[in-house]
Amino acid sequence: MSDGGARHVTTATIDATLADASGPVLLDFWAPWCGPCKAIAPMIDELARELAGQATICKINVEAEPAIAERFGVQALPSLVFLKGGQRVDTLVGKVPKALLADRLRALRD
Repeated sequence: MSDGGARHVTTATIDATLADASGPVLLDFWAPWCGPCKAIAPMIDELARELAGQATICKINVEAEPAIAERFGVQALPSLVFLKGGQRVDTLVGKVPKALLADRLRALRD
């Protein structure tokens, strides 16, 4: 995104996005009707700006991209899926503190 926030990925761009990621990846699965998803959206964008060059942070609208949600086994929203080396290493569900997400991403860099 032009503002340096989280990238919005689609079925057409997810594989290239993951292949280009040099560090850990956070996938934020959300939906327009999800209150907690809306609540954490600004924090996800802040985190993407703060960790630019250190982690890749992506947003995935499950209504527009159900195949990606199915691929990652998403059953509740918001789901925050952490990847390292293209492999899922952790998942958090619900509204979680920004510091927790930042700490998880930093730990995955090592």
